[in-house]
Amino acid sequence: GRQRFIADYLAEDVLAQQEREVRDFLLRTAGLERLCGALCDFVLGVEAGYGQRMLERLERANLLLSALDAERVWYRYHRLFAEFLRHEARRRLPRQSSTEIQRRAALWHLDHDFSEMAFEQAMAAEDLALVSQVVERYFVEKLHAGEYRLLRRWLDAIPPAWNEANPMFTLARAGVCLHTGAIDACFQCVEKVEQALSSPQNPEERQQLARSTAVRCFIACYKGDLTEAERYAKEALRTLQEEDHTFRADTYQALGDAYRRYGYWEEAEACYREVLSFTLAPTFHQMAPHVYGALAD
Repeated sequence: GRQRFIADYLAEDVLAQQEREVRDFLLRTAGLERLCGALCDFVLGVEAGYGQRMLERLERANLLLSALDAERVWYRYHRLFAEFLRHEARRRLPRQSSTEIQRRAALWHLDHDFSEMAFEQAMAAEDLALVSQVVERYFVEKLHAGEYRLLRRWLDAIPPAWNEANPMFTLARAGVCLHTGAIDACFQCVEKVEQALSSPQNPEERQQLARSTAVRCFIACYKGDLTEAERYAKEALRTLQEEDHTFRADTYQALGDAYRRYGYWEEAEACYREVLSFTLAPTFHQMAPHVYGALAD
């Protein structure tokens, strides 16, 4: 908007000169940070192959589109052109249409395991349920991988009202605090979750409350309080859903580490062997090397 001569050029000499089909494709894909044929097909709801043909057509026409790989699978609009197209899309397309495109883009990225783009598109669509799904699926895995900066960026982007609507976000923040040594802040997050869920109304709320108990176990293990760790571990393992493989495995691993630190070898070994039974946990490949090393010790 500050460089009107560029916007005027893009509007009059680029966009206005295109056929209606091309203009429609450009405006409806403007919100995508990067594009591939399959993604375009899904968000536009068209037959397979259409998106790839259009991307190749835009590249041949030099429409400010660049290939990101030698195979010409992924593309990106020039930054200024993308900014211009998004502005035009907000002006020309119904808000409901733009939001649905972003929501479908988030679903596609989630289905293809592109976590960062899934989160960004879900946030752009202002879809609380979808953002919750992305965070729920990835936050423990990224904690284990040490991607604390990314998780903080995600959690800071979430509106305060959403934190109240879904305590899972606060629980995720507790995990970041714990893994970065901010134990007091972690404890405050857990208390906030437990206050919000003092009277759980459904299985999802009971599950988040059970997870907060597991985090209390992690805190006790971090502090070396084995009595508290055992108490919270027993309660967490009793209340966590059977299919919550990640939190159940993490509880056993934290307890195993605490036992090992103080020389309770048999108890530690029993916990570590429990961890190795959770092969379905998404973080198993991250936990297993540590556990095998601990067992060897």
